[in-house]
Amino acid sequence: MSTDKEITCCCCGNIRKIEEFYSSSSYFMKNKGRVHTCKKCLWEYVIPDDKVSYDINKVKEVLLSINRPYMKDIWNAAENESLSRDTKSDIFKLYMKNLGMKDFRDLTWDDSDFDNKVKKEASEQEVRLLDEEDYIYSPEEIKKMKRVWGNNFAEQDFIFLENFYGEYENNFPTDTPAQINIYRNLAKIHLQAEKELEKGNIKSYKDLMDLSSKMHNDGNIKPIQSSGMNDDKGVSTYGMWIKTIENDEPCEYFENKKTYEDYDYFRRYIEKWFVRPFKNIFNISKDFDVKDDK
Repeated sequence: MSTDKEITCCCCGNIRKIEEFYSSSSYFMKNKGRVHTCKKCLWEYVIPDDKVSYDINKVKEVLLSINRPYMKDIWNAAENESLSRDTKSDIFKLYMKNLGMKDFRDLTWDDSDFDNKVKKEASEQEVRLLDEEDYIYSPEEIKKMKRVWGNNFAEQDFIFLENFYGEYENNFPTDTPAQINIYRNLAKIHLQAEKELEKGNIKSYKDLMDLSSKMHNDGNIKPIQSSGMNDDKGVSTYGMWIKTIENDEPCEYFENKKTYEDYDYFRRYIEKWFVRPFKNIFNISKDFDVKDDK
């Protein structure tokens, strides 16, 4: 029978001294403040023979069972500490020692920092796991998005915002910062409107769409602008057409340059397979050694 200074291990069933169990601040282990499985049983399960070649899934399984977090940076630090010593040190033991530091001792499994976890820092905070295929933007691109749109958006929100803004950018003038700002604000309004509609908040959705309509009117944004049917906007539409050509087609200053003079190689084809054979037929030239273009 165990005493206040002893605990019966729930794995091996042996009565061991309390210091042979890792500390825990879990509510379910508050009686003695220790995990219910002794250190020896945990070590035997998770530590490989060479103390280096870990199955990280086993590590996470053990940490989950004792309600301790998997912190990638702390694990890497334990690996580096192990490599820096003359003799082989066990990474898991070093990791658990580091978790006992003041900043980490109260963390639980829910505080784990997996690569596929995204935290929304909005008023209604949620944590959702994304599969790897859900990732669209790199961390650097996410930082750039946050500079443009703000910090209160998840990755999927950025996709909506960028697509919405892109439609307006491609179909309406973006000559002034004010126009760009209006399109971005409209993107945010429509994103929020979609969320309100999903929640069934019809009144909020209607209010947001009324605000969108007012912003369209204030910014003189009309569908006819992108169709070319409005005579007053003809010059603007023509300018947008020119902009599209310059963005999507080869364009350069042609003085003393022939980079795009025969961009599709059509002229070269005519000279090679029509002009050259006729010259040979009429003895104007004798150019027979011609290889096929790659």
